[in-house]
Amino acid sequence: MELPAVPLPARLVCARLGGEPFGPPLRLVVALDVSLSSLRALPAAAPGLDAFAVWLGGELRDDDELAVVDFAETAHVRLEPAPIGRPFALPAPLGPELGHTASTLDALTGPVGALCAVDRDTVLVVLSTGELTGLPDHNSGGGDEHLALIGLRAVRMPAFHRSGLGRVPGWDPPHGPAPRVYDGRDAEDVALALGVSLAALTGRPLVVR
Repeated sequence: MELPAVPLPARLVCARLGGEPFGPPLRLVVALDVSLSSLRALPAAAPGLDAFAVWLGGELRDDDELAVVDFAETAHVRLEPAPIGRPFALPAPLGPELGHTASTLDALTGPVGALCAVDRDTVLVVLSTGELTGLPDHNSGGGDEHLALIGLRAVRMPAFHRSGLGRVPGWDPPHGPAPRVYDGRDAEDVALALGVSLAALTGRPLVVR
């Protein structure tokens, strides 16, 4: 679902999700590309995700959940599904442990598939430069078909700035209410990118407080 274009705040902390929650409980899975190339290009991805997790506490239902998966050539669940209404802190990223220079979307199939549940709506947001293999139909387009077999309703991938990179070649993901390029070197901008993705996934507008 795409939302009408609305003015976005400069920072996620100045925003809230408008409207009322609807539908089954949500399980939001955030997959962070921790390959060495992505960590160099998006140095603020991890702190941006931390800020987003704190912001989530006041925006979703208490029984909605957040899970975090770190991936490169392989993937590991860093945060098992945790209720949004219960205080929690994200464990440190597993990047140094994975230590891979490349990354592939295929690595997410097993770990993320295991996180899907029949009693809730599971969605995936991928944080990456987009320089990864295993993209939908081998870069021929589409975003849902590739991972649909593991039980996801939707997959979103914010566009991040890296030497002018504004979109993933061959996979033109929806960018949210106001299409823009997010700066992966700025934690506040990364957090805002996640907020915009969540707004589109839930069908609720992201509005200035």
